[in-house]
Amino acid sequence: MIEFKVNNDHTAIVITFKDSVDAKQTEQLHDSLQNIIPKLKRGFKLLTDLSFMEKMDIDAHLSIEKLMQLCNQCKVSQIIRIIPDTSKDVGFNIMSMMNYSPNVNIVTYRSTEEALKAMFLKDNI
Repeated sequence: MIEFKVNNDHTAIVITFKDSVDAKQTEQLHDSLQNIIPKLKRGFKLLTDLSFMEKMDIDAHLSIEKLMQLCNQCKVSQIIRIIPDTSKDVGFNIMSMMNYSPNVNIVTYRSTEEALKAMFLKDNI
């Protein structure tokens, strides 16, 4: 299961991967975000939360790669990743396949609370 939220001022999006993620779910996410991401302000932030993910189908990687290409085209400025120790192997395997622009700042946190506090989004998401 995958959930996403956009903050009130359209400067950030949070994507939470939960339990098991398959190709159909990631394709639906990409389709939904294809209309939303271009409406975000240039230089938006993307937070990806892998805290609750247990496994991902190998087929889902293609859709996530397409999503990252879309984020690059729409000028994402910062990627905030939440990868707790328990999902470290899965999380880093997934994140390592994503090719961001060299101008994108990538930061990793161990908890959602820590990442949201750093983003100053706690009240907006």
